Amino acid sequence: MADELTGNSGKTAISRSKISAPMRYILGINPPLKKVFHQGPGREDNPDREKLKSIAYGKPIEYDPEHGPDDKSVLRQENCDQAVSIYVLNVLPPKARRRAILDIYHTLKSGGVAYIAVRSERDISQSCDNWEKHEDGYAVSRGKSRNFQKGYTRESLREELRKEFVLVEVFDEGGFILAVVTGKANRR
Repeated sequence: MADELTGNSGKTAISRSKISAPMRYILGINPPLKKVFHQGPGREDNPDREKLKSIAYGKPIEYDPEHGPDDKSVLRQENCDQAVSIYVLNVLPPKARRRAILDIYHTLKSGGVAYIAVRSERDISQSCDNWEKHEDGYAVSRGKSRNFQKGYTRESLREELRKEFVLVEVFDEGGFILAVVTGKANRR
């Protein structure tokens, strides 16, 4: 079932008419976006995707197995200054989520910064009455398919990311939690 839930994660991408709250928050920090890895950018008309393309120095490197591009050769090249991952980790079961975190880790240059936004535990708890508990989150039925959802607290996101990154700042913005991470941990 975990593979089915991972395979359906792309079906959680919603259509929106303006940039997401996490992207607005990131832009408010005003980072100098150089070579950016955009993990899970979603649909081609996603305003977050369009905004990053318009403001980053150079074309962002995108990877999204559901909505494209899905060329894995862009991953783990240690050639990006920043990474942006919005609402990706919370739709992946633990093993797939771990791979996604490692993709960010190995795609960043030394000293690179990642902005990782996930749904908050409060946000998830408002919806999960009919959801089936699965691993560390929920299996959610949507029509004929099922996907995975996990809500985070500041502490749970920090703990998960500290396995790879030394500096982890986490901001709880109500509906979403944003981690700003840098400094690769010494891995054995």
